[in-house]
Amino acid sequence: MAFQLPLQLRLPKPGASFDNYCCQNNPLAYPLLQQLLKAELSPACAYLWGEHGVGKTHLLQAACDSCSRMGQTPVYLPLEQADMLSPDVLDELDQLDLVCLDNVDQVAGDSDWEFALFKLFNQLHDQAVPLLLSASKPVHQAAWQAADLSSRFNSGQHLAIKALPSEAFASVLEKHATAKGLQLKDKVSQFLIQRSQGQLEQLLQDLETLDYAALADKRRLSLNFVKKTLEQT
Repeated sequence: MAFQLPLQLRLPKPGASFDNYCCQNNPLAYPLLQQLLKAELSPACAYLWGEHGVGKTHLLQAACDSCSRMGQTPVYLPLEQADMLSPDVLDELDQLDLVCLDNVDQVAGDSDWEFALFKLFNQLHDQAVPLLLSASKPVHQAAWQAADLSSRFNSGQHLAIKALPSEAFASVLEKHATAKGLQLKDKVSQFLIQRSQGQLEQLLQDLETLDYAALADKRRLSLNFVKKTLEQT
């Protein structure tokens, strides 16, 4: 019988891929994840850490996208939503081809989650299933209670993800707009970048809002339309 993914384990947003990832400041991220996906790491675990908004979620979802394109079944679980989940959601994930746990340090210090993560790590290791983790800080700085779990996470490859410089925002915006079939005039792009105030997450959130608004209103993204739409958010 085929393993059925619970609804909360499916990708929350489509569109993240390695094609629209800007690697400036993080040239090692793509090669590392390619090694993980090609089963060239032992143990098959990669741990990405960095501040909020630096692109960790994009990388995890891009890895899922890449895995799906190869005809495999990945899973993505945002652990910042752990309060709405139960640790047993991790059961049987070793039957899949890639497990991505975003913001894993959000459950540090919770004994039930730590036990479930320890069990999952061992199961994935036994089945040679890649595990991709993200966190806001290095393993040794998180509040893990279980030394065995911290040791397991430490055994994988670690990479600090750095914030994208603001001068690269235009390239990121163009890639994401193109993927959505949107054409942005220079003055619209400049407005969106200025509005983001150096926060990439805000920039992409605004683009998502405009994508839905343009589809609903069947309008082109003129500067006036963009300003009016975003004023309402």
